[in-house]
Amino acid sequence: TNDKGKEISASDITVIAAREPDDDRNEVFTEVALGSSGGTLIASDKGGRDLKYNVTYNNELSEEEDKYLNLYDKDANNIFTTEVTYTIIAN
Repeated sequence: TNDKGKEISASDITVIAAREPDDDRNEVFTEVALGSSGGTLIASDKGGRDLKYNVTYNNELSEEEDKYLNLYDKDANNIFTTEVTYTIIAN
């Protein structure tokens, strides 16, 4: 939701993670659709400390091309915010 109350549906958004530099951690990055069902974004067979990832949000899941294109308002704050929860699980 933005400051004008316009919304982008979470079900139209996917996230994908990446980390550089790539090393011998054998990480697997999977694109995950936002929603209540969750999914594995990053999997690795090794633990780590001070790892930093870039997370990209993409709204190309929408079946309607350019569905959100006209939400841009030249006179407003065009930042949409939501809460996304990430959980780290050791297997």
